[in-house]
Amino acid sequence: MLQEEEIQFYREKFIDILNSIEIEFDKEGLIAYLDEKGFFTAPATATHSYAYDGGLCQHSIDVYESLSTLCLLDADGDLDPNSIKIVGLFHDLYKMNYYEKYTQNKKVYFEQGTKRDNLGKFDWIASEAFKVKDAADRIVYGDGAFTSYMLLSKFIPLTDYESVAIVNHNCGMDNGYSNKDLGSILSSNKLAIYLHCADMICTYNKPLQEYRTECVEEEDEQDSGTTTE
Repeated sequence: MLQEEEIQFYREKFIDILNSIEIEFDKEGLIAYLDEKGFFTAPATATHSYAYDGGLCQHSIDVYESLSTLCLLDADGDLDPNSIKIVGLFHDLYKMNYYEKYTQNKKVYFEQGTKRDNLGKFDWIASEAFKVKDAADRIVYGDGAFTSYMLLSKFIPLTDYESVAIVNHNCGMDNGYSNKDLGSILSSNKLAIYLHCADMICTYNKPLQEYRTECVEEEDEQDSGTTTE
């Protein structure tokens, strides 16, 4: 869970990266739109990783930074830094208007609980959670990735390469996706492959940027002759 100052920190970091994109588009208009639709305070999922206020913005930054790290390993080195920023930051744009909060009753086990089941004493405690909004209450152009592409294209003149990477970054893992040409798409768009990998790494593991930072710190310590306990 993020504190208010952390949410603001990620918002400012996101905007700094956005402002560093070196193509012409309405940056102020896009930022205003993100604020209006709640991008910076939205969760990235309802129940899994980044399922808290501000999680979507944090996840988007983590994916961009992990994607940047993966692209450093690309043998050709021909991926446009602007494209890396655009697809990394906005691949899940549709999620800014996807979830809503509700209150659920949750079993909390503790010694002073007034109820009991086979696991022990507990009480029902009202807790805040997220669920997917009804389709009529969210923006829908197709599946989530396609909706992200459609929303972003209103503000940024996307290249075909960027568009394909965003639309296909889930690589068939999203419900209802049935693109039989996925193999051909990925063989001609390595940005989509790297974006998918960065997304999965951040969702199920630890962002690569954190690994890279730790490696740099370890190298600095070795160079200085110091070690950590």
